[in-house]
Amino acid sequence: MKKIFFLLGFVFLANMFSFAQTGDDPKDGTRRIDAIKIAYLTKELDLSPDEAKAFWPVYDRYTNEIKSTLKDSKDDDVLVRQQKLLDIRKKYKNEFVRVLSQERVNRLFMAENRFAELLKKDLQERRKNQLRPNRKGF
Repeated sequence: MKKIFFLLGFVFLANMFSFAQTGDDPKDGTRRIDAIKIAYLTKELDLSPDEAKAFWPVYDRYTNEIKSTLKDSKDDDVLVRQQKLLDIRKKYKNEFVRVLSQERVNRLFMAENRFAELLKKDLQERRKNQLRPNRKGF
């Protein structure tokens, strides 16, 4: 039964990714992907309404700092950039533990990685489909 729910959730996410890329404005796509990510993380962490109320402001600060660091460190050495990101994660880990258990904070970081992989696979599949010639009628 759990596998069925996982499969249905994956199909839902795949459909949402395709919906997220239909707009002409890149910011619309980014906002939609962010909304999908929020739904995904909420489900993965099984956040209660009270936990969500405390968690999302911290998470927003965390993601803003990550985005800012990525933007500002484009010319940095790869290892320097990765260290900066790791330092941010360590800093916010302590803040997340105030809201969630240590185990759920670990699940957060793993869920972020899984979400990024799902998004990456979806984008690769889209590119592959765009490059594939249309073979209707064969």
